[in-house]
Amino acid sequence: ILTPPYSGSTALAALLDSGPRTMILQERAEGQWLVPGLCDADRWDPGKSIDLTSIRRTWLARYQELRRDQPSIEVVIEKSPPNMMRFDALARSFPDHSCLIFNRGPLASCASVFHHHHRARALTLQDRRDTFGMIAGKWVDRSRQLRELIDRRSLPFLNYERFCEDPSVLRSLLDLPDGVVESIDFGATVAVKGGAARPIANRNAERLADLDPEDLEHLAGCLAPHQALLESFGYALPDPA
Repeated sequence: ILTPPYSGSTALAALLDSGPRTMILQERAEGQWLVPGLCDADRWDPGKSIDLTSIRRTWLARYQELRRDQPSIEVVIEKSPPNMMRFDALARSFPDHSCLIFNRGPLASCASVFHHHHRARALTLQDRRDTFGMIAGKWVDRSRQLRELIDRRSLPFLNYERFCEDPSVLRSLLDLPDGVVESIDFGATVAVKGGAARPIANRNAERLADLDPEDLEHLAGCLAPHQALLESFGYALPDPA
C-alpha cells in the first residue's frame, strides 16, 4: 500500500490483516521500523541510500517467523509511507508483489497531522499558519509522487472516503493469490493506534472539527493552487461561500 501518513491506511491494513492468509510485519503494518536506518529522519529523501539486502532479509525473516505459527499465511501487508520514495527499488527486490495507491482528502489528512503532532494552544497565529502551510505542502508533494506512480506504472487507486463507504470495493482492486481475497473479512471491526475495535467509518468530520474556521480557510488557501492535483484524486476544495 503506497500512501501518505494519516490517510486512514492503518485501518485499511488492519482490515486486510483480518484473514488467516494475510499478515503485517509489525503493529502498524510498517516494516520500516524493523530495519535500522530505514526509519531515520531522512526517510523521505528520494536520494537516501538503502540496503535492499538488509530490508529483504529482515522482512522475510519476520514473515517466516510468523508463518511457523500460522502456516496458512501467504501475503504480507506493508504500508510504510516512505516506500513511495523508493518503490521501484523495492518492487525489484520483491518481484512477487501487488500494489494499491491510497489517499485521503487533503483537508482531513492535514487536520489529522496537525492533531497528532502539533500543540495548537502553544502556537501563535503566524506559527499556526506556517504549520498548516508546511503540512499542506507535504500532502501536495507526496500526492504528486503517488500520481506519478499511478500514471507511470498504471497502479490501481482507492481513496479513503470510498473505502469507508464500502470496504468490499477492495475485492475488485486487489491482485492476490487465489482465495486470499475471499479469506478477508470486509465487515471486520479494526483497532487503530491503540483504540478500541470499531467498524470502518469515515472519520473526516471528527478531524475537521478540531480546526477553527480560520484554520480551514487558510489550509484551503494553501491547497488552492493545486486544484488539478486534487481533482486527479477525486477531491475538490469547499466553496469559499
